[in-house]
Amino acid sequence: MGNEQNKKRTSTLGQRIIAVACVALVGLALLAGISYGLWRLLAELEHGTLAALALGAILAVPVTGAACWKLGHLEARGVLGGLALGVNTVTQAAMNVANVRVNTIRTIRETQARPEAMLPKMIDITPRHLSDGEAGEIYL
Repeated sequence: MGNEQNKKRTSTLGQRIIAVACVALVGLALLAGISYGLWRLLAELEHGTLAALALGAILAVPVTGAACWKLGHLEARGVLGGLALGVNTVTQAAMNVANVRVNTIRTIRETQARPEAMLPKMIDITPRHLSDGEAGEIYL
């Protein structure tokens, strides 16, 4: 039963091509309708009105450019801020892993019994002076 549901959900290449073609046709029809409507509207306007619309379009270009610049700058700051947040998070995670490793090794080294080397007994080799009547030094 589960295999039949998977077959129903998948689409074939032909179905995808038909879907893309339908979307393209609907989009072209909308674009043609809007273009025709604007053409008919502008065809009925007087010369002074068309000049005012052209002037408004010309003046709107710098405003639109400034608005796009501002939005682009804001988006870039957001992307960089997101990248910085992600990099900081990854860096902090790496530092935490490194700290755990260092602390683990340090704890293992501290808890292991340190072997003590067997050294021979110390021999005192400080010079000793003989009593009053004898000459020289004795080294032990």
